[in-house]
Amino acid sequence: MRSYFHFFKYSQVSESACTSTAILGGVKNNFNVIGLTGNVARSQCNYTDDEIVYSFTKWAQDAGMATGIVTTARITDSSPAGEIFSKLFLKG
Repeated sequence: MRSYFHFFKYSQVSESACTSTAILGGVKNNFNVIGLTGNVARSQCNYTDDEIVYSFTKWAQDAGMATGIVTTARITDSSPAGEIFSKLFLKG
């Protein structure tokens, strides 16, 4: 599986925000962006509902399942944040 981001089209180095969206939501996106497709640029505030990427936790909750998250990092760190937040731009 490749989870590198669209910002550097020929780079195969990822960062944790876009990687968490790719792994947990199944869609590649842009550098420092969580929960939006690669069609949305960082700090772009006008996007459509079709460009929002939800993680498998949201899918499970929509199916009536109980969910939770366990992390040793801060919950706002970009790796766990990809599981619980959508439409998030990281300051960097």
